[in-house]
Amino acid sequence: MKAIRITALAGEERLGPFAAPPDGEILLGRSAVNGLVLEEDWAPRLLAILVPTPRSWLVVNGPSARMQGKSAWGPIDAPPDAIVAVPGGITDLRWTAALDHMRVKLNVGGSVDALPVLRPEEEDVEVLRAGRIGTQWVPDREAGPDLLEPQQRHTMAHLFRHLLDGTPRPKNITRPAAEALGISVDTLKKRAGVVRDRVNRERFQKLGTLDELGEYLVERAGVVTIDDLRPPPRARSMVARARERRQRDSPGGA
Repeated sequence: MKAIRITALAGEERLGPFAAPPDGEILLGRSAVNGLVLEEDWAPRLLAILVPTPRSWLVVNGPSARMQGKSAWGPIDAPPDAIVAVPGGITDLRWTAALDHMRVKLNVGGSVDALPVLRPEEEDVEVLRAGRIGTQWVPDREAGPDLLEPQQRHTMAHLFRHLLDGTPRPKNITRPAAEALGISVDTLKKRAGVVRDRVNRERFQKLGTLDELGEYLVERAGVVTIDDLRPPPRARSMVARARERRQRDSPGGA
């Protein structure tokens, strides 16, 4: 997990820079119990949430306004409640309409030596969010691996194992993954397409190729990790049966 440096500009008031702890969510907004309190009367009680992942950080936009800005990956234009992955380097965020003079700068990987550390949220963030704005998070828009089902993460871990292992990309990433999973290449590609469409819909991405999908799941959002190579308990028997069936159907099989 890379350290993150945070600076906020609320009207004429500059807040920070601060360091965010790598082991807890940071809430930004007017509420006095937030990790970063914005004292302006026009500031929303919950502007956004910073969420650490194994490889980077996510920004969960609040319910009040559209979030725009730019990062090393390009322009950002996210509606309320959207989740945006934050790359290394500087990300500038601003909130439109009445919040146009609310800006936050994030520097992932920047020096945080001697900076004051923001207080992480100790309670369940989803429960707090529901209590403050009266709504629940939309299922599968929470940060982290809950975007995908365990079996989907397992499939994607095999497909993008080279990213998890830090090894060069093989010329063909689908065939060895399909063989390891005991499924056909066509089935694997269809499952990857389902995952891509879900990520594009739920995380407001425009992913097209398998490489773009792998970069997002592993490198950018940390949704898929090395632990996902182990099959989920419910799937192990199905995987074993699929492999046995392929062995029986292959030339020379029993």
